[in-house]
Amino acid sequence: MTRATVRPWQESVVGGHGVPAGCVVRVPAASAADYVAAVAAGLTDTGFQPGPVPAGTAAQVRLLRRGSLIGDTLLTGTGLAALRSRIGPLSLRASVVIEQRPEEDGSVRIITAMIAGDALAAEVAAAVDAATAGLSRTGVPVEGPGWMRAVDVPEDSLANPRTAQSRGMR
Repeated sequence: MTRATVRPWQESVVGGHGVPAGCVVRVPAASAADYVAAVAAGLTDTGFQPGPVPAGTAAQVRLLRRGSLIGDTLLTGTGLAALRSRIGPLSLRASVVIEQRPEEDGSVRIITAMIAGDALAAEVAAAVDAATAGLSRTGVPVEGPGWMRAVDVPEDSLANPRTAQSRGMR
């Protein structure tokens, strides 16, 4: 792998627009589990919880969820969404998929994307950017196209919102 810089979310084409975003990176296979764990830990720290993945889905897929449709509607309807609040189960709703895919060159492509919700794009981006920066600081190459709209994630990935919805993930 050649060393390339993956731009942080804020500097990307989707940064700051509040759209569901996705990030595609490639890391050495030996570092993939650490990267995924760092992203999941960053999301868990902001109130996300593991969710169920469809039967028959590879073990290389994680679903993390936060909030509820009722909480999202109430907070957005009252204008509190701008505060990015989390009031227990009545928090803004979002679902994130983290998928690992082995590549032919021995690296692992990791796709992290929001499949539901958009108000929490900055929180999701912060977790992914922190994991990317953490690996880069230790000298591990992290490369790839980086940030994009979630709908632009490869369609055969469960991290693509349309594919996830067709498989029952929300």
